[in-house]
Amino acid sequence: MKKTVASSILGAAIALIGYYEGYKPKAYLDPINIPTICYGHTGKDVFIGLTKTKTECDELLSDDVKIAQKAVERLYRGVDPLPDETAAAMISFTYNMGQGALATSTMLKKLNAGDLVGACNELPRWINAGQGINKKPLQGLINRREAEKELCLKGAMK
Repeated sequence: MKKTVASSILGAAIALIGYYEGYKPKAYLDPINIPTICYGHTGKDVFIGLTKTKTECDELLSDDVKIAQKAVERLYRGVDPLPDETAAAMISFTYNMGQGALATSTMLKKLNAGDLVGACNELPRWINAGQGINKKPLQGLINRREAEKELCLKGAMK
């Protein structure tokens, strides 16, 4: 992946993330009871009762997307730069599932081996929320992974 990510890649990732996360300025518990705010932001700084302005939420989204983008750049070791759409899909995935999920995934192994189509086709496997016996597929994740896969393949098929 290029060291300097084009603003179009970040723009595509932010649009996808914003759509699927939704804008919620008041903290809430996500489907697996993690305090969440704005566009799916989680962390030690989020607690029920917290409210953020639209500007604060936009800044959090931008900062969090840059963290996901840097993780994708660090973990991707392929010879050629990722196509913009594929990179945007991987950033969206990493934003949602975390760096650890990408780092240990078959999807990353396929990306790094140059099998972009195979990597994109791994996205629909990531539809569950929760841990262990509490793990369950969520329709929102099914929809999101399908959109990420479509975007990813658009780049991979160029």
